[in-house]
Amino acid sequence: FTMHTPYVCVTSTRFCPPAERYTMPGRAPGIYECDRHCADNYFKLKLADSDIEYLLRGNTVFVKNELATIPPEIDRIVFHKLPS
Repeated sequence: FTMHTPYVCVTSTRFCPPAERYTMPGRAPGIYECDRHCADNYFKLKLADSDIEYLLRGNTVFVKNELATIPPEIDRIVFHKLPS
């Protein structure tokens, strides 16, 4: 098994939410080629009824992995360099 730390990928899409919503308002919704203008930026997302904080970076949503110990069945650890 593989453990991702300190962030775990929740979901990813071909649709680029940052480009559509924040950098190019008024652009027709669709799937556009990524120009990597937000490669070093991220957005913190938090649902009103939840304590979980998500990070949106590019077209992928991450959540912080809060495991205190590594389970014995883990044979590979992947470290993600995301903002903390």
